[in-house]
Amino acid sequence: MKNILDEQFNPEAPDTIWCIDTTYIPTKEGFVYLTSIMDLFSRRIISWDLSTTLETTNIISLINKVKVTRKSNPKIIHSDRGSQFTSKEYCEITAGITRSYSKKTYSWDNACIESFH
Repeated sequence: MKNILDEQFNPEAPDTIWCIDTTYIPTKEGFVYLTSIMDLFSRRIISWDLSTTLETTNIISLINKVKVTRKSNPKIIHSDRGSQFTSKEYCEITAGITRSYSKKTYSWDNACIESFH
C-alpha cells in the first residue's frame, strides 16, 4: 500500500484522481456512514452513499454507480487504509486503477475529502 498521491492535490484534468472516504455521523438511532468520492480536479463530490453499516458492499455499489455516471475510470483512486478500502472486493472493483493510500493515522494525505467531511 503506497501513497502515490503524496499530497499532490492539483491534477491537470477531470477524472484523473478521485479521493474516497467514509465519515461517521451520529444520530439518535446510532451512527450512519457517509462515503463520498471527490474528483480532485473540480473538488466536487461526484458520488456518495449514506448507509447504516460499514460493509464493503456499500463501497462497491458506490464505485459501480460513479463509473457509470462518469463514463470513465480515474488514473488514481486515493483513500485511507480502512478495511473497506483494503478489502479483496475493493481491489477487484478498482482493478486497472492505481490505488493510493494515506499513511497510517495521517489525515493530511487525504486532506481534500477529509476537510469536506
